[in-house]
Amino acid sequence: MMSTHNVLPPRRRRRTRLACNPCRARKTGCDGRRPVCTLCSMKAMGDQCAYQERPSSSKTLTLSDVNNRLQSLEVKVRGDPHLRRNVADTPLASGSSTVIPVLMEQSASHQSHDAAEETVYGPSSNISFLQEVIQLQDPEMDTTQPAQSSACPNERTMPDLLGFTEVQSPSLAHDVDLVSLPDRQLADTLFRCFWDFIHPVFPILHRPSIATTYDHLWEQSMPLTYRYKQTNDDIVFHAILNMVLALGCQRSDQIPSAQRNQFSDSFYRRSYRLVSIETLDFSSLQIVQLLLLRAIYLHYTTYADRCWNMVGVALRVAQGLGLHLEQTASSKNQLKREMRRRVWHNCVALDRYLPYYP
Repeated sequence: MMSTHNVLPPRRRRRTRLACNPCRARKTGCDGRRPVCTLCSMKAMGDQCAYQERPSSSKTLTLSDVNNRLQSLEVKVRGDPHLRRNVADTPLASGSSTVIPVLMEQSASHQSHDAAEETVYGPSSNISFLQEVIQLQDPEMDTTQPAQSSACPNERTMPDLLGFTEVQSPSLAHDVDLVSLPDRQLADTLFRCFWDFIHPVFPILHRPSIATTYDHLWEQSMPLTYRYKQTNDDIVFHAILNMVLALGCQRSDQIPSAQRNQFSDSFYRRSYRLVSIETLDFSSLQIVQLLLLRAIYLHYTTYADRCWNMVGVALRVAQGLGLHLEQTASSKNQLKREMRRRVWHNCVALDRYLPYYP
């Protein structure tokens, strides 16, 4: 009887390290011969026999590589005095996968306005990702600056984040009716009604600044062509002013009640034509103020759903500007910091107040 110790185990067939593409598709054995394997040679498929190299393990991106890359970028950004104020001072913890949010400049599509402000975007946001993709594709391309004007003087072309060219229509400032003012006596009455009845409850605006600009509009020395040469800030101011007059009209006793809604609605529609939500391609503190004023106006109309949605848009824009974050940067003076706090307070107040007050 033969001893079991003398029986050798069957030899295992050596697996081919890498099979060619035709053999892998047919799921047949491949000997891995180069340049043509045996099966492909027998089937006269030498022109189709090709090998797909496996990805090298050295090219695999690990979590530590990502953390090291983030740390190197933070060190590089902190070394730039222009970008240092936009980066959070919290260091990246070693071994942690938490991504520290940073303050990034607005994208080109968001900086088409003169009053464009910084917005808060985390590194995991789509905007940050697309900006990095563009920089890798073309390091010399600046994604934070608008492109040069097109040949048409009334249009502006801007590259969006995907590299396409967007043509912007002429500004609505060329419509004189939208920036014209009513009679001075009526305008002053509505202006005072706003500050007497609306502002004490919702201190959204800075009264001295608004009053100074409002008085400047009535200067007799102002040329008529001013209305054709206004900046984007002026357009937003006129939109805010029309909402101030609309809210003042709702509270004025000098306007008959039968005409009160008609007059206030005309101011509201004029403001909406100047700056509409559909064309809201930029963010600024003035835009949040404008949206809050519209929400207050709609609250006293039959459009309750519009009021609620307007507050939601204002909250989204405010969070994009980082109004919910405490700003202690020296670049912002005391007035700007105080107005940011007030506007955010009114956003939260209206968000809490409206659901319980139908």
